[in-house]
Amino acid sequence: MIHSQKTTIFCGLAFTLLFFGTALPAQTLDSLIAEALRNHPLIRAADARAVSAEYRAEASSQLAAPTLSLEFAQTPAGNFDVLNRSISNNIGISQMLMLGGKRDAMRRAEQQVAQTERERRSEAASTIRAMVSELYAQLWRLGRQKELRGRTSIMLNTMLQSAEERFRTGRATMNDVLLLRAELAGEQSRFHGIVLEERGKTAKLNTLLGRSKVDAEIRTLLDSTFAQALETLLARTYQARIAFATTNPTLRRMKSMETMTAKEREAAYEERTPDIMLQAMLMRMPRGMILTSGNPELSEIFSVHTGVTVQNRTEWMYSLMASITLPFAPWSQARIDAREAELSTRLSAQEAEREAMQRELTGELSEQEQMLLHTIETVKDYSRVIIPAYKQALEGLLASFQTNQASINDVLRTAQMLAMKEEELVMAQEDQMMIAAKLRLLLGDGQ
Repeated sequence: MIHSQKTTIFCGLAFTLLFFGTALPAQTLDSLIAEALRNHPLIRAADARAVSAEYRAEASSQLAAPTLSLEFAQTPAGNFDVLNRSISNNIGISQMLMLGGKRDAMRRAEQQVAQTERERRSEAASTIRAMVSELYAQLWRLGRQKELRGRTSIMLNTMLQSAEERFRTGRATMNDVLLLRAELAGEQSRFHGIVLEERGKTAKLNTLLGRSKVDAEIRTLLDSTFAQALETLLARTYQARIAFATTNPTLRRMKSMETMTAKEREAAYEERTPDIMLQAMLMRMPRGMILTSGNPELSEIFSVHTGVTVQNRTEWMYSLMASITLPFAPWSQARIDAREAELSTRLSAQEAEREAMQRELTGELSEQEQMLLHTIETVKDYSRVIIPAYKQALEGLLASFQTNQASINDVLRTAQMLAMKEEELVMAQEDQMMIAAKLRLLLGDGQ
């Protein structure tokens, strides 16, 4: 009697989940993807890196900071009047100028870094879309499995109540009752296992979406136009082979890295252009010129010609200077050549890596196409032929069982086969959703 009450409570809960739980609004896959892209920190990090690279490109295009210098030259030891007792007070300013296209080459290289970061952002967005899609497919599959187990439990409970009634009237054996109880207990155990797995997947998806409440319920929905969407996706994959390198986010990111290396190589080549340093200096000599201040005759001659007296002999002078680097010196030339050789070799390695990745992804694209075609045919066969036939057979056996024309073993075996085929259909539909997510990742959707 206690076992019967527990079974009735469980079947009531299953009935509630099946017929009332589905009334809650479902969340579409696209809405969850949009939420994940808004909240995921990897997207924010990629955006920030791209903006940072743009600022770096802007900084690299500007002139270097000028240098301002102040000097009090040759002040007698023990005297702290540096302004009047030093031989000269010098103030100078200098500016380094890059000749040729060096600054432009550096700016182009940094701009390509920003473009590479934007490609990384696209790649991350496609990966997040695929992760959300796969978790959504798993939750959808668990929801359908829960419905199947719930319906099977309700059917077994009905059969168990009928068998117990017939046992009391002597029309059924205790073995039939015990067998039905064991089957129902097995379905209850599987149902609870699915519920726990669903909670774990829900928590994982909520975390991926950036939600603070990880146990928030997520209702899934298989779009009625999903079959048409698969056909469209297959048509896109056939066309994608022509321009796969421009649609796949990973290949685009690797190509952008090649371009970045090529720009760095151009900037390294521009290092052969000399830099020029311009410098101007204003000198105040509070004790007069060194050559005249120590000789009275020269000082007198200088005073006559300049009007500067011995008592007021502060003199002013200025100087201009230009210096240039010598990158074509042998020891400098070797450094630049080595840097260019390094970047050329790196570019060759990146091209080879991209070619290898393109081959791998093209093979994966073809494999996923064939798998999707297989699942489409599987879903059609199960939906149109296999499951309807099992349902008709089970309905006939149930009617025969009520009139003692069929054994309980035949009914249970057929019910188990029907549940297994329905679960296989659900798993084939889940495979469709997972393959569609992988194909969209390969095609660069969700960027």
